Amino acid sequence: MKISYGSNTLINFSYAFLVIIILVLLTDGIFLELLVGERPEGQPLAFTPDKFLLPLAFLIAIISFFRQESFMRKTTFLALIYFSFLILESLYYYNQVMVYPHVFTKLMVLFVVPFVYVFFREVKQSKMKLIVYAILIAFFLDLILYKTEVLSFSSFVDTKRGFSAASTYLLLFAGIYFFNKYMEKGSTADLLLFLVVMGFVAFLQHRSVWIAAVVALFFNVLFLYTKSQVKIGMKFIPIILIPLFSIFIVGALVLIDNPEIAKTFERRFDDILNFKEEGTGSWRYEQFLSYWPFVEDAILTGQRFKGFELPIQFYHPDAGTPYFNDGTGHHFHSFYLDKLFYLGIIGTIIVILPVLYFFYKVFKKKSLTTEELVLASFLISIFAFGFSYNWPVFIYGLTGIGCAFIEQEEGEEEQIEEVSNTENKIKFEKELV
Repeated sequence: MKISYGSNTLINFSYAFLVIIILVLLTDGIFLELLVGERPEGQPLAFTPDKFLLPLAFLIAIISFFRQESFMRKTTFLALIYFSFLILESLYYYNQVMVYPHVFTKLMVLFVVPFVYVFFREVKQSKMKLIVYAILIAFFLDLILYKTEVLSFSSFVDTKRGFSAASTYLLLFAGIYFFNKYMEKGSTADLLLFLVVMGFVAFLQHRSVWIAAVVALFFNVLFLYTKSQVKIGMKFIPIILIPLFSIFIVGALVLIDNPEIAKTFERRFDDILNFKEEGTGSWRYEQFLSYWPFVEDAILTGQRFKGFELPIQFYHPDAGTPYFNDGTGHHFHSFYLDKLFYLGIIGTIIVILPVLYFFYKVFKKKSLTTEELVLASFLISIFAFGFSYNWPVFIYGLTGIGCAFIEQEEGEEEQIEEVSNTENKIKFEKELV
């Protein structure tokens, strides 16, 4: 793997992709906590990994511009145009290059896609297991070192999750991987790892991740039947029977003595069904209603810097005080509201273009590799997760990997077809002679 400018090699190391993916994963709480240790609640770090990653991604995206394939290059170019527009606006109205970095980061996360993409262009798809096992090991290390209290019944009933929704969602990626590996090989180890991971996803009680998991698994099964050469056979039976048997055992040994656990699950599902009136769903719904008029006022290009300067519009219903302090951003929990408010329809489309491009390639291909199945099944669930939370930075990294892998596979298919056509042509010419 190397990045060149003219005849000069700027970067050339075989395992650069490992460094890149570690930088991306460090933006998640699990990996960051393992690096810096547990911090008191409400005490943020002065310098977080994304403050280093985003400028680096921006720089590498520009340097590697001509190494990118046509669509990725066009997407990077569109992002650079919008980014330049923000700089010019900042200079014109505020006499500063980047008056509010918070607004610029709303677009800068997109550059993580070409940044990761260019380093994974020549990486074998089988290397993705390194990412999955890094996630799995980091999760259990963090659990053992800092979060053992979340395993208690009292923490479960009191909804003390310990892990954020984004971190739990990242764990789901590992679960989807083991699901597909089990379907591919029928390995008992992969089956058990899938069930253990999904057990933690359920136990940590993030409803948005539950919904994302259902979406991911639904499309995973659909892709297996329509886009895969994997023979499923009777492999679904253990996936269904083992959880049912486990629930029966848990029900017999635990739920009888701890009925509040069943009530907790019942309450969480009820919150999903009645999101406008109950739980954090109602909080998000009120936030959406509070800000939607401002989205409509600048629907095409967003509020941008004026949006950052806008006083908080979201208030405690009883006290009548704002939920957050002015000048800190509006702390949107919805990806769609966040991007539409700051960047408008144009900016939002630019940000999601690489994901749409990946799925264009997915639906165009007749058969997907196991790694492509994992990425497709997981990334399609981000559209559901995005209703409740902003897309985590690792989503852009995984999108870059997905685009690199699917173009790599497509290029290999074209080479095979070209060789086959050449052989047929030679054979035909020999027959004529």
